[in-house]
Amino acid sequence: MDYTNYSSRWTYPELYYKVSYHFGLNGEISIDFLMIDTIVLCGNTIDVQGSSLLNWIFAKHKAPEVPEDIEAANRQWAWIEQHLAASKSDYLFVVGHYPVYSISEHGPIKCLIDRLDPLLRKYNVSAYFSGHDHNLQHIKLEQQENGVSTTMNYIVSGAGSRTDRSIKNIHAVPADALLFRYPSGWNPFSAIGFSNGAFIHVEARQNKSDFIFYSGTLEEKYRVSLSPRNK
Repeated sequence: MDYTNYSSRWTYPELYYKVSYHFGLNGEISIDFLMIDTIVLCGNTIDVQGSSLLNWIFAKHKAPEVPEDIEAANRQWAWIEQHLAASKSDYLFVVGHYPVYSISEHGPIKCLIDRLDPLLRKYNVSAYFSGHDHNLQHIKLEQQENGVSTTMNYIVSGAGSRTDRSIKNIHAVPADALLFRYPSGWNPFSAIGFSNGAFIHVEARQNKSDFIFYSGTLEEKYRVSLSPRNK
C-alpha cells in the first residue's frame, strides 16, 4: 500500500477499495469494481510449507475457514454491502483472490458461498473475478429461492504464471454450471511453471461486454458476452 504513493503503475490504496470508470463518447458507459480482501473475510490459507521443489509437488493445502479478526471482517462485509447497494453502474464487478466456486485444486470457498454469494445475487452483480486456482474457468450458476431466479457468473483467471489442470473439486460444482475450463489434458510439470499460462481479455461496450479467454500463446479458447445490468 505504501508503494502506491510512489508509483504510477501500482494501485493498491487499501486492503479493499472501489474503482469506477466512465467511458464512451459522452461517458455514458459506467463500470464499478469492488476490490475485496478475501483473506480478511475468510482467513488465510496454507498452500506450501517450505521452499524446495518437493514441497511444491507434495503441497498440502489448508482451506480458509474463519477470519482471524472478526471485527475487521464484519467491517468489510458492511462496506461491501454498502457499495453494492449504492452502485448504479452498467456493469458491477467484484474482484477477490479466493474463488466462490472452482472445480480445481482449491475448490469452492464455503465462507464466500455462505456470505458473499447472496450479496452478489441480491445486488445483481455482473460477475465475480478471482484467482487462487491457476487456470481459467467460467462457472454460471442459477438458483431459485422464494420463487425468484438469479444467475451469477464466476470467472477464475489465475493462470498468468502457470496453468493447473486439476479437476479435484469438479463434483463440488453442478455439472451444467461449468461452461469452460482451461487447460485440460495432462501435464505433470505445469504446476511448477512448465506451461504457457493463460489470460482473459475483456471489451466492455454499452450493449454488452465480451470476455475472451486466451492461452499464453494468444490462441482464443472461449468467449462469452454479458449484458449490462437491469438497474
